Amino acid sequence: MREGYADFHAIAGPIFREAIGERYSLAEICCGNGNAGRMFQHDAGRLVFVDVKKVRGLDRTLGSIEVEHEVSLEGLQRYEIREDAVIAVHACGTLTDMILEKAVRARAAVAVMPCCYGKKRWNYRLEEEPDPRLLLYPRSIDYIDAVRVQFLKEQGYRAGIRRLDARITPMNNIIIGIPG
Repeated sequence: MREGYADFHAIAGPIFREAIGERYSLAEICCGNGNAGRMFQHDAGRLVFVDVKKVRGLDRTLGSIEVEHEVSLEGLQRYEIREDAVIAVHACGTLTDMILEKAVRARAAVAVMPCCYGKKRWNYRLEEEPDPRLLLYPRSIDYIDAVRVQFLKEQGYRAGIRRLDARITPMNNIIIGIPG
């Protein structure tokens, strides 16, 4: 997956730089060992790594980071986003939806790669449903992510889905939103 973190950054990094500018602050939610956030260290002036517990590999990652950084072990439910941008790689189930809602409240740019599409669904109250033809696609996850993109658009974001190479990970959708 190391290649996937670099590819994730190659997609989201330029979009964030263009929308926010240089040296923005960034939070990696559900950071694990912090590999995704580390990829943004040359773009961001400040990194925050957020998770419910500290993973052993995080200290090694932090030792290689050259910009201001901190760790928050509050977990997403209590963490309030104060950064310009938020990322999450493999945010399980409705965690993706919580991240999107918190990013919208903070008016932060967001790039999330969801995973674990279970039966539990977030109840978005949309003014307009995504194109129902998406249900004809072979992957139902594409429709679920289209609902998430529609939520961002209705909140005034420019939003869309980009994809990593499926050989890196089958859960390869990246939902990207930039506040308008």
